[in-house]
Amino acid sequence: MPHPRPSKDLFRSLFIRASLANYNTPFEDSLSGEDLCGLLAGFYPARTPIPRATVAAGSAETILFLARPRAHTGRLIPVDRGLTEEF
Repeated sequence: MPHPRPSKDLFRSLFIRASLANYNTPFEDSLSGEDLCGLLAGFYPARTPIPRATVAAGSAETILFLARPRAHTGRLIPVDRGLTEEF
């Protein structure tokens, strides 16, 4: 008889708990998966120079600007709110 497969929710919950522990972010074991996800989602923006969540529209505006012919500078322009500098 094959073993039952763990659910994606279990893996997601374990990953989030491991990430929070890795970043020394305290959490209570009784928190729901959504609450844990909210803690982790709040952690990342707080560590960047612009402490707010990224929205797709902001990234899209930058991509559209860079797609214009006059925007070609030959330079790399990261669109990560400074995330690479913080970690």
